[in-house]
Amino acid sequence: MPRRNAIDVVSYAWEHMAAILFRPMRWSIWWRVAVLGFLTGEMHSSGGINFQGIPQFPQEHQHKLLAQMPGVAIIALIAALVAAGLVLVVVFAYVGSVCRFILFDAVLTRRFAIREGWRKWQPQGLRLFGFNLLMLLATMMVLAVLAIPALLFFFKYKEQVRGHLMLAIAGGALLFTVAIAIGLVLSLVYTLVKDFVVPQMALENLTLGEGWRRLWTWMKAEKGQYAGYIGMKIVLSLAAAVAIGIAFVILLLVLLIPTAIVAIVIASLAKGHALAVGLIALIVVLGIFVAALLICVIALLTAPIAVFFPAYSMHFFADRYPPLAALLYPQPPPPPTPLPAPEPPVGPDLAPAV
Repeated sequence: MPRRNAIDVVSYAWEHMAAILFRPMRWSIWWRVAVLGFLTGEMHSSGGINFQGIPQFPQEHQHKLLAQMPGVAIIALIAALVAAGLVLVVVFAYVGSVCRFILFDAVLTRRFAIREGWRKWQPQGLRLFGFNLLMLLATMMVLAVLAIPALLFFFKYKEQVRGHLMLAIAGGALLFTVAIAIGLVLSLVYTLVKDFVVPQMALENLTLGEGWRRLWTWMKAEKGQYAGYIGMKIVLSLAAAVAIGIAFVILLLVLLIPTAIVAIVIASLAKGHALAVGLIALIVVLGIFVAALLICVIALLTAPIAVFFPAYSMHFFADRYPPLAALLYPQPPPPPTPLPAPEPPVGPDLAPAV
């Protein structure tokens, strides 16, 4: 039987997703998929929350607040925020690494048990977590190597840069192109790992290095098929990003109007300096609430995407990885052996007449 290509398996992945989420529709499945899609990054979104339209407090109040804070307190606050951000990134990376295996197992078996999966997949998740940290470190190093020299050069020779504006723009464009190219390479490696190495780690308990070496051998044997897979996944990702972007804009408009009204009311109450700090905190809390609500709604809307893309990679890889095919397409049980037909009874009453 010939192996299916990247286009052939689209319909299989769609059917797989529909069977999980829509036949029947169950809230218990949707919210679990939403959580896993958010934690693993399978939910694709575009744009960001923009609160520039919300009225701000007068600049003089902001300057007074900053002026009253001692320099040591400002430095300590910045250091605390940076440290908290790094801790949050590391924790999120670890949780996402374990949830990657939970999502794989759930889409494969169609059983979404997050707590049970967390206990089951922590060893494999820890291995993937190390890889994710290396990818994060590589990304930060690339940004530092490209951005820091460029910024230092600009601030040191800013007068000369202004005199050669077109040359500076060309240099910036070249630097941006290099950064994009390196980012695409890192993204490609990460995609191959999560789509084709994670199944090997899950089903055979391989290390990430062992799974990558096997995958590299298979890719060299089928360069065209894997290249077609990457190209098709880019097309599908762009289509998903457009759909989610439209939904995000609609949700943003729906939520932004009442949020702006509330913010205007709060800002109008800030008549004195004594109320400024408390009202700023209230607006921040309001913004956090709106952002959290947007994330929850988007995660629910993108639940089909969070199932479709793992199913898509599974159906493509199953033809090339027998352990996955054995679980994805279980063989039907053999039909029961028919019992022998009973012989007709023979008795004196049934004896043939002479």
